[in-house]
Amino acid sequence: MYAEVIVDIASSEVDRIFEYEAIEDVYEGSRVSVPFGVKKIEGIVIRLKETCDFDPSKIKKIYGVIDDMPALTAECLKLVNYIKNRYHVPAALALRLFLPAEMRKGKVRARNLTFYKLNPAFSVTEMLAKIPLRANAQRGIIESLSEKEKILSSELNGQFGSSAVRALIAKGYVNGETERTNRNPYVSLNPTDKRLDLLPQQTSAIDCVENTDKTVTLIYGVTGSGKTEVYLNLIKDAVNNGKTAIMTVPEISLTPQMLSQLRARFGNAAAILHSGLSQGERFDEWWRLRSGDARIAIGARSAVFAPVENVGVIIIDEEHDGSYSSETSPRYNTVEIASKRAEFNGCKLILGSATPSIDSL
Repeated sequence: MYAEVIVDIASSEVDRIFEYEAIEDVYEGSRVSVPFGVKKIEGIVIRLKETCDFDPSKIKKIYGVIDDMPALTAECLKLVNYIKNRYHVPAALALRLFLPAEMRKGKVRARNLTFYKLNPAFSVTEMLAKIPLRANAQRGIIESLSEKEKILSSELNGQFGSSAVRALIAKGYVNGETERTNRNPYVSLNPTDKRLDLLPQQTSAIDCVENTDKTVTLIYGVTGSGKTEVYLNLIKDAVNNGKTAIMTVPEISLTPQMLSQLRARFGNAAAILHSGLSQGERFDEWWRLRSGDARIAIGARSAVFAPVENVGVIIIDEEHDGSYSSETSPRYNTVEIASKRAEFNGCKLILGSATPSIDSL
């Protein structure tokens, strides 16, 4: 098996596909490390095939797979090809739009935490009977773990001391396990769901979107007219139908109030993608979307590249805003990308504004 790979070098001189011998657990969309000249660099597998176009003896082998699952979906790979041809940019530059910058070159990795729990093979009474009465720390650990399913290692070590924990592990009374734990942005938010009954105009807007053959719908309403409630109901209907949703807003509009509304209505099903997060938070929110743990992507223009599958609705709020056109390389128009995603998924694209652009009107 051979893999066609786009290497992570944004130069027109290497803007082509390179072939490598595939290894186990390589799939289309996988991030891989590959030999490139005398260097080891990252790349994305865009296609697997049975035969190669060159002398097999000269084909180098992929070094390894970077992630547990393919980072890019089949739809993302189609969008990369569209962006490359539409905006005349190197494929590597188009690929970077779909990946958090933190993922490249291993700048940020998953946060793994160690927890301790009691070995179920022993009863609490049995363990305490075999521990000397003077070993207060060990007895305290067992009593604490008997009250909780598991306790974070740093918490247990800080309270009772690491030597006591190690002693219980050596006796087989305590087991340690490592779990991936997501960094949770905006933990200080106190979301309150201020859900109101829909007005006739809002109900009509939702019906017009959902009961039309048109892909694109413009919701034209002044500020405060209730567009957000329409958006939230369209997202809810998409999620209830087993689909995902994408909502973009201008960076300046990505306020705690908007985030609070989404969290109040959808809880952890909503993931936030924008520059106000720490590197680790952006990394974890992106992976929650890719893994399916989160089904709603909210953010500035880059959220249009969210790694969700089976998209049911895409919403571009304040679609007239100039920030939806990228002025740095690679340059692109968010509404154009959203329209192509809507086409690929057979879903609805909603453009909302109090002052729509002439193009949208």
